[in-house]
Amino acid sequence: MRYPSELLTDDETIRRAFRPHWKTLIIPIIWTILVIVASVLVWMLLPDGWPRWASLGVLAAGWLGFAALPAARWYYTMYVLTSERLIVRRGILARTGMEIPLEVVNDVGFSQSLFERLMGFGDVVIESAGELGQSRLSNIPHPQKFHSELYRVREERTMLLSGATSSIDKDVASLAQLADLHRQGALTDEEFKLQKARILDSID
Repeated sequence: MRYPSELLTDDETIRRAFRPHWKTLIIPIIWTILVIVASVLVWMLLPDGWPRWASLGVLAAGWLGFAALPAARWYYTMYVLTSERLIVRRGILARTGMEIPLEVVNDVGFSQSLFERLMGFGDVVIESAGELGQSRLSNIPHPQKFHSELYRVREERTMLLSGATSSIDKDVASLAQLADLHRQGALTDEEFKLQKARILDSID
């Protein structure tokens, strides 16, 4: 399942999109194997009739609850890092989401136990300004790599926004200075209109 491109802004690009680590599927896989083995034994040992079908029904219900549902939750959970934000989407029928603009991210940390390091997953903790506060993302594949990538993209976003702000401030100051010169009579009406048009064209 890919993140819909129509939900991105015009200049936004996806840097990385992934699901939780595959270790989330270990329990569902074990349950699937147990249910298959149990179903074969039930089919072989129980005579044809309601005991056999009732037992198979119980096994099927157990498989749905302990294997199919967790696997579906894994499939429909997605982390998307774009050039502008970090997006988290969860849910099968009812969907929930969280978006963290990169410019409000204050700090990023990660944690791994020894077992998690051997398996290649861990948690990433994001400290952000405003109402979001602290957000913990669990079962992230290669959290140290994701931690570095998130930092890098955040710095790119910060530099882009600061550069855009500086450029706008410079243009506004130029317009104000131009208006002062025109008001003082240093520029004619035609010269003022011409210079003003050049500045406005550069902003567009």
